[in-house]
Amino acid sequence: MKRTTKIILSVILVLFVAVIIAIYSWWQQSKEELDRQTQKSFETVQRLSKNGNSHDCISAFKDNLNECSSLICQATQRVFISQCLDAVTLADGFCDDVPQDGILESVQWASTQCSEMGDLAQACAQVLVEVPRYCERLSEPKS
Repeated sequence: MKRTTKIILSVILVLFVAVIIAIYSWWQQSKEELDRQTQKSFETVQRLSKNGNSHDCISAFKDNLNECSSLICQATQRVFISQCLDAVTLADGFCDDVPQDGILESVQWASTQCSEMGDLAQACAQVLVEVPRYCERLSEPKS
């Protein structure tokens, strides 16, 4: 093997190990936040599933919006919206104005909703795109 090839492979190996160490370190630092937010989301879904509707899920998300800036929070809120909508009663007209086909339309709808909530952050729209997915699942024929 040529010396240049050995050097390149060594650099790639060192970079790979550095990435693994960085991911492990991030996970160790973020694990508690993930557990805390997951537990909070689970408890909210449990509470809302007893007598809430789909609008209550959006309201709960809206209440947490100002606290949510980290990637972990965005991920847990996205799961929360999905799980919550599946657990509660569908409010009359909830999906009426929600686009059910097209990614671009869904993102635009989510951005508009976030803007109306007073949040212009991309994180909000990344979470709310779960609503069109939910409405689309409802409209699919059952097999």
